[in-house]
Amino acid sequence: MPVSVPDYVSQAAARGLEWHKEGKSGDGVTDQTLAEARDMVRGSVSEDKVRRMGPWFRRHRADMSAPKNDPDNKAFPGAGAVAWALWGGPTSGDIMRTAEWAEAKVAQLDREAKAIAGEPKAQEPSMPKIIITDIDGTILDQGQPVQRVIDYIKAEGYPVAVLTNRPESEREKTVEDLKATGLDYFRLIMNAGEAPAPEHKAKEVRAMLDEGFDPDVFIDDEPANRDAVSALGVEVADPADLSPETEEAEEDDDEENPMYDLAAKASVYSKAGITKMTIEDKLATAEMLAQALTSERDDLRATVEKLTVGAADELTAVKADLVTKEAALADLGAALEAAKAERDAFAAKIAELEATKVSASKEAAKIAASVGVEPTAIIPGSDNVAAKADVLATYNSLTDPKAKADFFAKNAQAIYASIKV
Repeated sequence: MPVSVPDYVSQAAARGLEWHKEGKSGDGVTDQTLAEARDMVRGSVSEDKVRRMGPWFRRHRADMSAPKNDPDNKAFPGAGAVAWALWGGPTSGDIMRTAEWAEAKVAQLDREAKAIAGEPKAQEPSMPKIIITDIDGTILDQGQPVQRVIDYIKAEGYPVAVLTNRPESEREKTVEDLKATGLDYFRLIMNAGEAPAPEHKAKEVRAMLDEGFDPDVFIDDEPANRDAVSALGVEVADPADLSPETEEAEEDDDEENPMYDLAAKASVYSKAGITKMTIEDKLATAEMLAQALTSERDDLRATVEKLTVGAADELTAVKADLVTKEAALADLGAALEAAKAERDAFAAKIAELEATKVSASKEAAKIAASVGVEPTAIIPGSDNVAAKADVLATYNSLTDPKAKADFFAKNAQAIYASIKV
Protein backbone atom coordinates (compact mmCIF):
# COMPACT_ATOMS: atom_id res chain seq x y z
CA MET A 1 0.00 0.00 0.00
CA PRO A 2 1.46 3.42 -0.95
CA VAL A 3 2.46 5.68 1.94
CA SER A 4 2.07 9.46 1.58
CA VAL A 5 5.26 11.43 2.25
CA PRO A 6 5.65 14.95 3.72
CA ASP A 7 6.32 17.89 1.41
CA TYR A 8 9.92 18.25 2.58
CA VAL A 9 10.58 14.64 1.49
CA SER A 10 9.14 15.33 -1.98
CA GLN A 11 11.16 18.53 -2.28
CA ALA A 12 14.40 16.79 -1.27
CA ALA A 13 13.83 14.00 -3.81
CA ALA A 14 13.16 16.58 -6.54
CA ARG A 15 16.49 18.27 -5.78
CA GLY A 16 18.26 14.90 -5.87
CA LEU A 17 16.82 14.06 -9.30
CA GLU A 18 17.88 17.49 -10.62
CA TRP A 19 21.44 16.98 -9.33
CA HIS A 20 21.48 13.49 -10.85
CA LYS A 21 20.59 14.98 -14.28
CA GLU A 22 23.52 17.36 -13.85
CA GLY A 23 25.83 14.36 -13.38
CA LYS A 24 26.62 14.95 -9.70
CA SER A 25 25.38 11.62 -8.32
CA GLY A 26 28.42 9.42 -9.00
CA ASP A 27 28.27 5.75 -9.97
CA GLY A 28 26.53 4.29 -6.91
CA VAL A 29 22.93 5.35 -7.64
CA THR A 30 20.65 2.49 -8.74
CA ASP A 31 17.66 2.59 -11.06
CA GLN A 32 15.47 1.52 -8.15
CA THR A 33 16.61 4.52 -6.09
CA LEU A 34 15.78 6.86 -8.99
CA ALA A 35 12.36 5.27 -9.52
CA GLU A 36 11.55 5.56 -5.81
CA ALA A 37 12.70 9.21 -5.82
CA ARG A 38 10.26 9.91 -8.66
CA ASP A 39 7.52 8.27 -6.56
CA MET A 40 8.37 10.58 -3.66
CA VAL A 41 8.15 13.61 -5.95
CA ARG A 42 4.64 12.43 -6.87
CA GLY A 43 3.78 12.25 -3.15
CA SER A 44 4.09 8.63 -2.02
CA VAL A 45 6.33 5.57 -1.77
CA SER A 46 5.88 1.90 -1.01
CA GLU A 47 5.74 0.62 2.56
CA ASP A 48 8.87 -1.39 1.83
CA LYS A 49 10.73 1.82 0.95
CA VAL A 50 9.58 3.50 4.16
CA ARG A 51 10.87 0.55 6.20
CA ARG A 52 14.26 0.79 4.50
CA MET A 53 14.63 4.56 4.85
CA GLY A 54 15.35 4.81 8.60
CA PRO A 55 18.18 2.22 8.65
CA TRP A 56 19.67 3.64 5.39
CA PHE A 57 19.90 7.18 6.80
CA ARG A 58 21.43 5.88 10.05
CA ARG A 59 24.10 3.93 8.11
CA HIS A 60 25.00 6.86 5.85
CA ARG A 61 24.80 9.66 8.41
CA ALA A 62 28.59 9.86 8.59
CA ASP A 63 28.80 10.44 4.80
CA MET A 64 27.20 13.85 5.26
CA SER A 65 30.26 15.00 7.23
CA ALA A 66 32.38 14.98 4.10
CA PRO A 67 33.42 18.52 3.00
CA LYS A 68 31.65 18.25 -0.37
CA ASN A 69 28.37 17.52 1.40
CA ASP A 70 28.48 20.78 3.37
CA PRO A 71 26.09 23.32 1.76
CA ASP A 72 28.65 26.07 2.44
CA ASN A 73 31.34 24.26 0.42
CA LYS A 74 31.87 25.46 -3.18
CA ALA A 75 32.03 21.81 -4.32
CA PHE A 76 28.56 21.07 -2.88
CA PRO A 77 26.73 18.80 -3.56
CA GLY A 78 28.97 15.78 -3.32
CA ALA A 79 27.79 12.32 -4.35
CA GLY A 80 26.79 11.55 -0.76
CA ALA A 81 24.54 14.64 -0.57
CA VAL A 82 22.90 13.71 -3.90
CA ALA A 83 22.16 10.19 -2.67
CA TRP A 84 20.86 11.60 0.60
CA ALA A 85 18.45 13.85 -1.31
CA LEU A 86 17.34 11.01 -3.62
CA TRP A 87 16.29 9.11 -0.50
CA GLY A 88 14.18 12.13 0.55
CA GLY A 89 16.57 13.56 3.11
CA PRO A 90 17.09 17.34 3.60
CA THR A 91 20.74 18.29 2.98
CA SER A 92 20.68 21.30 5.32
CA GLY A 93 19.13 22.09 8.66
CA ASP A 94 17.72 19.00 10.37
CA ILE A 95 19.12 16.44 7.97
CA MET A 96 17.74 13.49 10.02
CA ARG A 97 14.19 14.76 9.78
CA THR A 98 13.17 12.25 7.10
CA ALA A 99 14.78 9.37 9.00
CA GLU A 100 12.77 10.26 12.11
CA TRP A 101 9.58 10.55 10.07
CA ALA A 102 10.17 7.14 8.45
CA GLU A 103 10.83 5.46 11.81
CA ALA A 104 7.68 6.99 13.30
CA LYS A 105 5.67 5.89 10.27
CA VAL A 106 6.99 2.32 10.57
CA ALA A 107 5.94 2.25 14.23
CA GLN A 108 2.47 3.47 13.25
CA LEU A 109 2.16 0.84 10.52
CA ASP A 110 3.16 -1.87 12.98
CA ARG A 111 0.53 -0.71 15.50
CA GLU A 112 -2.13 -0.73 12.82
CA ALA A 113 -1.09 -4.20 11.70
CA LYS A 114 -1.39 -5.48 15.27
CA ALA A 115 -4.82 -3.91 15.63
CA ILE A 116 -5.99 -5.58 12.42
CA ALA A 117 -4.63 -8.89 13.67
CA GLY A 118 -6.81 -8.56 16.77
CA GLU A 119 -4.08 -7.90 19.31
CA PRO A 120 -5.22 -5.71 22.20
CA LYS A 121 -4.20 -2.09 21.71
CA ALA A 122 -2.02 -0.74 24.46
CA GLN A 123 -3.49 2.31 26.15
CA GLU A 124 -1.38 5.30 25.23
CA PRO A 125 -0.58 7.65 28.12
CA SER A 126 -1.97 11.15 27.90
CA MET A 127 0.51 13.77 26.70
CA PRO A 128 1.42 16.31 29.40
CA LYS A 129 0.53 19.88 28.42
CA ILE A 130 3.19 22.61 28.43
CA ILE A 131 3.65 26.19 27.22
CA ILE A 132 6.72 27.13 25.17
CA THR A 133 7.73 30.79 25.20
CA ASP A 134 10.43 32.98 23.72
CA ILE A 135 12.21 35.60 25.85
CA ASP A 136 13.17 38.82 24.05
CA GLY A 137 10.16 40.70 22.67
CA THR A 138 7.84 38.16 24.29
CA ILE A 139 8.15 38.02 28.08
CA LEU A 140 10.97 40.58 28.30
CA ASP A 141 11.18 43.84 26.37
CA GLN A 142 14.56 45.55 26.72
CA GLY A 143 15.01 43.74 30.00
CA GLN A 144 11.60 44.75 31.40
CA PRO A 145 8.84 42.18 32.05
CA VAL A 146 5.91 42.14 29.59
CA GLN A 147 3.39 41.67 32.34
CA ARG A 148 0.26 40.96 30.28
CA VAL A 149 1.99 38.03 28.51
CA ILE A 150 3.43 36.77 31.80
CA ASP A 151 -0.04 36.97 33.38
CA TYR A 152 -1.49 35.06 30.42
CA ILE A 153 1.06 32.26 30.87
CA LYS A 154 0.41 32.09 34.60
CA ALA A 155 -3.35 32.03 34.03
CA GLU A 156 -2.97 29.07 31.67
CA GLY A 157 -1.33 27.19 34.53
CA TYR A 158 0.74 24.77 32.44
CA PRO A 159 4.46 24.13 33.06
CA VAL A 160 6.68 26.45 31.03
CA ALA A 161 9.60 25.70 28.71
CA VAL A 162 11.65 28.76 27.73
CA LEU A 163 13.06 28.51 24.19
CA THR A 164 15.39 31.33 23.13
CA ASN A 165 17.82 32.04 20.31
CA ARG A 166 20.29 33.50 22.79
CA PRO A 167 23.61 31.62 22.59
CA GLU A 168 24.43 28.98 25.18
CA SER A 169 27.33 31.16 26.36
CA GLU A 170 24.78 33.61 27.84
CA ARG A 171 22.96 31.04 29.99
CA GLU A 172 24.04 32.49 33.34
CA LYS A 173 22.96 36.02 32.35
CA THR A 174 19.70 34.69 30.91
CA VAL A 175 18.83 32.91 34.16
CA GLU A 176 19.32 36.21 35.98
CA ASP A 177 17.20 38.09 33.42
CA LEU A 178 14.35 35.61 33.76
CA LYS A 179 14.06 36.27 37.50
CA ALA A 180 12.36 39.57 36.66
CA THR A 181 9.45 37.69 35.03
CA GLY A 182 8.57 35.70 38.15
CA LEU A 183 7.90 32.68 35.95
CA ASP A 184 8.70 29.15 37.09
CA TYR A 185 10.05 27.15 34.18
CA PHE A 186 11.16 23.54 34.00
CA ARG A 187 13.51 23.94 31.05
CA LEU A 188 15.62 26.73 29.50
CA ILE A 189 16.69 25.88 25.94
CA MET A 190 19.34 28.06 24.26
CA ASN A 191 21.05 27.98 20.87
CA ALA A 192 24.13 25.83 21.20
CA GLY A 193 25.11 26.24 17.53
CA GLU A 194 24.79 28.72 14.71
CA ALA A 195 21.47 27.62 13.25
CA PRO A 196 19.04 30.44 12.38
CA ALA A 197 16.33 31.05 14.96
CA PRO A 198 13.43 29.43 13.00
CA GLU A 199 15.47 26.28 12.35
CA HIS A 200 16.77 26.12 15.92
CA LYS A 201 13.33 26.58 17.48
CA ALA A 202 11.54 24.16 15.17
CA LYS A 203 14.17 21.51 15.92
CA GLU A 204 13.84 21.95 19.69
CA VAL A 205 10.03 21.92 19.58
CA ARG A 206 10.13 18.74 17.50
CA ALA A 207 12.42 17.19 20.11
CA MET A 208 9.91 18.01 22.86
CA LEU A 209 7.14 16.49 20.78
CA ASP A 210 9.25 13.34 20.46
CA GLU A 211 9.66 13.31 24.25
CA GLY A 212 5.88 13.14 24.57
CA PHE A 213 5.08 16.73 25.54
CA ASP A 214 1.90 18.34 24.18
CA PRO A 215 2.49 22.09 23.67
CA ASP A 216 -0.65 24.07 24.43
CA VAL A 217 0.84 27.07 22.63
CA PHE A 218 4.17 28.37 21.32
CA ILE A 219 4.56 32.12 22.00
CA ASP A 220 7.09 34.12 19.96
CA ASP A 221 7.18 37.67 18.61
CA GLU A 222 8.95 36.69 15.33
CA PRO A 223 6.61 35.57 12.49
CA ALA A 224 9.33 33.37 10.94
CA ASN A 225 9.72 31.45 14.21
CA ARG A 226 5.95 31.01 14.54
CA ASP A 227 5.69 29.77 10.95
CA ALA A 228 8.45 27.21 11.48
CA VAL A 229 6.80 25.80 14.62
CA SER A 230 3.28 25.99 13.20
CA ALA A 231 4.43 23.67 10.40
CA LEU A 232 4.87 21.00 13.10
CA GLY A 233 1.15 21.19 13.93
CA VAL A 234 1.69 23.23 17.10
CA GLU A 235 -0.60 26.16 17.92
CA VAL A 236 1.33 29.44 17.92
CA ALA A 237 0.57 32.91 19.26
CA ASP A 238 1.87 36.44 18.79
CA PRO A 239 2.50 37.96 22.26
CA ALA A 240 0.91 41.21 21.00
CA ASP A 241 -2.41 39.36 20.89
CA LEU A 242 -2.25 37.92 24.40
CA SER A 243 -3.60 39.04 27.76
CA PRO A 244 -5.19 37.26 30.75
CA GLU A 245 -8.59 38.12 29.21
CA THR A 246 -7.59 36.16 26.10
CA GLU A 247 -6.98 33.10 28.23
CA GLU A 248 -10.35 33.47 29.96
CA ALA A 249 -12.18 33.81 26.63
CA GLU A 250 -10.56 30.64 25.32
CA GLU A 251 -11.24 28.63 28.49
CA ASP A 252 -14.15 26.57 27.09
CA ASP A 253 -13.57 23.15 28.60
CA ASP A 254 -12.01 21.43 31.59
CA GLU A 255 -8.80 20.56 29.78
CA GLU A 256 -8.09 24.28 29.20
CA ASN A 257 -8.73 25.14 32.85
CA PRO A 258 -5.61 26.02 34.86
CA MET A 259 -6.99 23.76 37.60
CA TYR A 260 -6.03 20.71 35.55
CA ASP A 261 -5.14 17.27 36.88
CA LEU A 262 -2.28 17.37 39.40
CA ALA A 263 -0.96 14.08 38.07
CA ALA A 264 -0.47 15.63 34.62
CA LYS A 265 1.54 18.49 36.08
CA ALA A 266 3.66 16.10 38.13
CA SER A 267 4.27 14.07 34.96
CA VAL A 268 5.66 17.14 33.17
CA TYR A 269 8.11 17.91 35.94
CA SER A 270 9.09 14.26 36.21
CA LYS A 271 9.86 14.06 32.48
CA ALA A 272 11.95 17.22 32.82
CA GLY A 273 13.97 15.66 35.64
CA ILE A 274 13.02 18.30 38.24
CA THR A 275 11.04 18.31 41.47
CA LYS A 276 9.00 21.49 41.27
CA MET A 277 5.84 19.87 42.65
CA THR A 278 6.55 19.99 46.38
CA ILE A 279 4.07 18.83 49.00
CA GLU A 280 3.21 22.49 49.62
CA ASP A 281 2.57 23.00 45.88
CA LYS A 282 0.30 19.98 45.76
CA LEU A 283 -1.61 21.02 48.88
CA ALA A 284 -2.04 24.58 47.62
CA THR A 285 -3.21 23.44 44.21
CA ALA A 286 -5.52 20.85 45.77
CA GLU A 287 -7.01 23.55 48.00
CA MET A 288 -7.57 25.81 44.97
CA LEU A 289 -9.24 22.94 43.16
CA ALA A 290 -11.46 22.18 46.15
CA GLN A 291 -12.47 25.84 46.37
CA ALA A 292 -13.28 25.91 42.67
CA LEU A 293 -15.39 22.75 42.94
CA THR A 294 -17.18 24.10 46.03
CA SER A 295 -17.93 27.35 44.22
CA GLU A 296 -19.19 25.46 41.20
CA ARG A 297 -21.42 23.30 43.42
CA ASP A 298 -22.86 26.37 45.15
CA ASP A 299 -23.51 28.05 41.80
CA LEU A 300 -25.34 24.97 40.55
CA ARG A 301 -27.39 24.74 43.73
CA ALA A 302 -28.36 28.42 43.51
CA THR A 303 -29.30 27.98 39.87
CA VAL A 304 -31.53 24.99 40.69
CA GLU A 305 -33.22 26.88 43.54
CA LYS A 306 -33.73 29.92 41.33
CA LEU A 307 -35.24 27.80 38.60
CA THR A 308 -37.53 26.02 41.12
CA VAL A 309 -38.78 29.25 42.73
CA GLY A 310 -39.08 30.92 39.36
CA ALA A 311 -41.12 28.02 37.98
CA ALA A 312 -43.51 28.10 40.97
CA ASP A 313 -43.99 31.87 40.66
CA GLU A 314 -44.58 31.56 36.96
CA LEU A 315 -47.16 28.79 37.50
CA THR A 316 -49.02 30.92 40.09
CA ALA A 317 -49.05 33.88 37.70
CA VAL A 318 -50.37 31.71 34.89
CA LYS A 319 -53.16 30.35 37.10
CA ALA A 320 -54.17 33.88 38.20
CA ASP A 321 -54.18 35.06 34.61
CA LEU A 322 -56.34 32.09 33.65
CA VAL A 323 -58.91 32.94 36.38
CA THR A 324 -58.98 36.57 35.20
CA LYS A 325 -59.50 35.54 31.60
CA GLU A 326 -62.29 33.09 32.57
CA ALA A 327 -64.11 35.85 34.52
CA ALA A 328 -63.74 38.25 31.59
CA LEU A 329 -65.10 35.57 29.28
CA ALA A 330 -68.14 35.04 31.55
CA ASP A 331 -68.80 38.80 31.61
CA LEU A 332 -68.53 38.93 27.85
CA GLY A 333 -71.03 36.06 27.54
CA ALA A 334 -73.53 37.86 29.78
CA ALA A 335 -73.14 41.06 27.79
CA LEU A 336 -73.68 39.14 24.59
CA GLU A 337 -76.92 37.62 25.92
CA ALA A 338 -78.17 41.07 27.01
CA ALA A 339 -77.39 42.48 23.59
CA LYS A 340 -79.32 39.65 21.97
CA ALA A 341 -82.36 40.31 24.23
CA GLU A 342 -82.24 44.04 23.43
CA ARG A 343 -81.97 43.23 19.74
CA ASP A 344 -85.07 40.95 19.97
CA ALA A 345 -87.04 43.67 21.84
CA PHE A 346 -86.21 46.21 19.14
CA ALA A 347 -87.29 43.72 16.46
CA ALA A 348 -90.65 43.16 18.26
CA LYS A 349 -91.22 46.92 18.59
CA ILE A 350 -90.52 47.44 14.90
CA ALA A 351 -92.93 44.62 14.01
CA GLU A 352 -95.60 46.21 16.25
CA LEU A 353 -95.18 49.62 14.61
CA GLU A 354 -95.33 48.09 11.17
CA ALA A 355 -98.56 46.32 12.11
CA THR A 356 -100.04 49.59 13.48
CA LYS A 357 -99.11 51.40 10.30
CA VAL A 358 -100.79 48.80 8.13
CA SER A 359 -103.93 48.83 10.32
CA ALA A 360 -104.15 52.67 10.19
CA SER A 361 -103.81 52.68 6.44
CA LYS A 362 -106.58 50.16 6.11
CA GLU A 363 -108.85 52.15 8.46
CA ALA A 364 -108.25 55.38 6.52
CA ALA A 365 -109.13 53.64 3.29
CA LYS A 366 -112.41 52.40 4.78
CA ILE A 367 -113.37 55.89 5.98
CA ALA A 368 -112.49 57.49 2.65
CA ALA A 369 -114.50 54.89 0.84
CA SER A 370 -117.50 55.53 3.10
CA VAL A 371 -117.53 59.25 2.30
CA GLY A 372 -116.80 58.75 -1.38
CA VAL A 373 -113.43 60.54 -1.63
CA GLU A 374 -109.97 59.43 -2.41
CA PRO A 375 -107.46 59.82 0.44
CA THR A 376 -105.17 62.80 -0.05
CA ALA A 377 -101.69 61.60 -0.69
CA ILE A 378 -99.09 62.75 1.83
CA ILE A 379 -95.82 63.20 0.06
CA PRO A 380 -92.77 63.25 2.34
CA GLY A 381 -91.07 66.62 2.19
CA SER A 382 -94.16 68.42 0.77
CA ASP A 383 -96.21 71.23 2.31
CA ASN A 384 -98.85 68.63 3.28
CA VAL A 385 -96.36 67.01 5.62
CA ALA A 386 -95.42 70.33 7.09
CA ALA A 387 -99.08 71.39 7.43
CA LYS A 388 -100.71 68.14 8.56
CA ALA A 389 -100.83 69.26 12.19
CA ASP A 390 -102.72 72.45 11.21
CA VAL A 391 -105.31 70.48 9.17
CA LEU A 392 -106.64 68.74 12.26
CA ALA A 393 -106.77 72.04 14.16
CA THR A 394 -108.70 73.71 11.31
CA TYR A 395 -111.14 70.81 11.09
CA ASN A 396 -111.86 70.97 14.81
CA SER A 397 -112.41 74.73 14.68
CA LEU A 398 -115.25 74.53 12.12
CA THR A 399 -118.76 74.80 13.59
CA ASP A 400 -120.88 74.74 10.48
CA PRO A 401 -121.73 71.06 9.83
CA LYS A 402 -121.75 71.39 6.06
CA ALA A 403 -118.46 73.31 5.93
CA LYS A 404 -116.93 70.80 8.31
CA ALA A 405 -118.10 67.89 6.13
CA ASP A 406 -116.75 69.49 2.97
CA PHE A 407 -113.38 70.19 4.67
CA PHE A 408 -113.20 66.60 5.90
CA ALA A 409 -113.98 65.26 2.41
CA LYS A 410 -111.09 67.22 0.94
CA ASN A 411 -108.57 66.59 3.75
CA ALA A 412 -109.55 63.23 5.17
CA GLN A 413 -106.13 61.58 4.73
CA ALA A 414 -104.28 64.49 6.33
CA ILE A 415 -106.77 64.53 9.20
CA TYR A 416 -106.25 60.75 9.75
CA ALA A 417 -102.50 61.18 9.54
CA SER A 418 -102.63 63.93 12.15
CA ILE A 419 -104.75 61.76 14.41
CA LYS A 420 -102.21 58.87 14.05
CA VAL A 421 -99.28 61.08 14.98
